Amino acid sequence: MMTPDGKTTPFAELIAPLSMAEFRTLLQKRTPCHVNGPAADRYARLASWNGLMEALRSGAIPVRKLRLSQGSKILPGAFYRDGSGLRVEVLESVMRSGGSVIVEDVEPHHEALGALCAALAEQLGERIAAGMIATTGSAGALAPHHDSEDLLILQVEGSKRWLIEQDPAPDPIPYLNPLNAPHAAPILMDITLNAGDCLVLPAGYRHRCETIGARSLHIGIFLWPLTVARALDLVVRELADDPAARRPLRGDEDETVATETLRRALTDRIDRLSLRELRHLHQAQTLKGR
Repeated sequence: MMTPDGKTTPFAELIAPLSMAEFRTLLQKRTPCHVNGPAADRYARLASWNGLMEALRSGAIPVRKLRLSQGSKILPGAFYRDGSGLRVEVLESVMRSGGSVIVEDVEPHHEALGALCAALAEQLGERIAAGMIATTGSAGALAPHHDSEDLLILQVEGSKRWLIEQDPAPDPIPYLNPLNAPHAAPILMDITLNAGDCLVLPAGYRHRCETIGARSLHIGIFLWPLTVARALDLVVRELADDPAARRPLRGDEDETVATETLRRALTDRIDRLSLRELRHLHQAQTLKGR
């Protein structure tokens, strides 16, 4: 990962003392884990409060990549957007009043996080993205919710309390609402992330956050593994570009012929599946709904 000072920091150093093997095991077993960091400033090369605010004010991060919230409620975009630009005075007013700014998919606009996401995608064979949440006041940026991506949280500045509930939704699909989305449940973990700490939070765990102190900044690394459902989604996208695959199978056709046509088209494509190809497509294409 290239940092602003030109040095390279291996991903393993960002999760230490957790090892890479332990990190993989936590994801496989769907187990949350709080890791106490060895130094409060260990993520300072990746981001800073002042650096993020300057990037927002200057437009280096497009306004379409961010949301503002107040009291854990998302504010209407028209409130802080002026066409394709940000109303900087609104951002500053919200942040002075105990609000939050949520930045999504920031890695194309942030050299260090872009390099980190690319390296981790190559290492894990997964789709990787990054976001940031900067919060003032005591409330969290979002109401209680669960994410449909695996999360690695890097606490950059300040402290944040995380209340993580039991009974997660098992392996939710990012672009679908799972039928078994979790509702309020007993607390599994009540932890405080201080600067330099990290948190591994597998998909599906409902949680809420509270800021401790004047302000908090954390980075979220989002991990989407390849799944059977995602592979089928990729195949459908490819078939949509084939005129023959778009031809309707009408009810007045011979059912035997139509069934054979359908079976042959699907079988031919499945027979040509390559795990390497699917992983490449998975990393390169945006998920539905994002």
